[in-house]
Amino acid sequence: TEFARKGFEMILRAYPKAISKRCDGGMYPLHYSCRYFIPNIAPNKEYDEFVNYLIVELIRLGPKIASQKDDSWRYPLHHLCKNLDPRSSSAKAIYKSLLDAFPLGIRQKNRWELNPLQEFWTHLKTSLGKSVDNNFEAVAEMLMKFSLHGSYVEIEKGSWLPIHAAIWLGCPISY
Repeated sequence: TEFARKGFEMILRAYPKAISKRCDGGMYPLHYSCRYFIPNIAPNKEYDEFVNYLIVELIRLGPKIASQKDDSWRYPLHHLCKNLDPRSSSAKAIYKSLLDAFPLGIRQKNRWELNPLQEFWTHLKTSLGKSVDNNFEAVAEMLMKFSLHGSYVEIEKGSWLPIHAAIWLGCPISY
């Protein structure tokens, strides 16, 4: 992963505008990273750290790209919610980076009228089954809180619980 990090940095030094270039599907490198390079298959700590670094660095260098949609009207957060395994050790930090860069992204709908949280539940149901752990629970709770009121914390003590958000936001009943 150190080799990948150095390669990424070398490309950016040689061609800094690369982060603002779209591919054929209208995806920027940030979209592409959130769709294809996220830790979802046999994640390991080094790979998690590299992907976290990559996405955070792309956001730092081009923060407005987090608010750009691709040709299927997906924002980077849609791709992340559809593809990232929330059990990954870096999942919460990666989600938080995108939410901080574009808070309204959590409510944006793609071409199929799905917001990122709906993509998250669909991905969970189809790809992960019912295998959840503490990382998953932390990511799901953070996404639900942010969807409800644009914050990672409760607005008033005792007024909000994850179960309320899960019901309101359409969490599958089996979870």
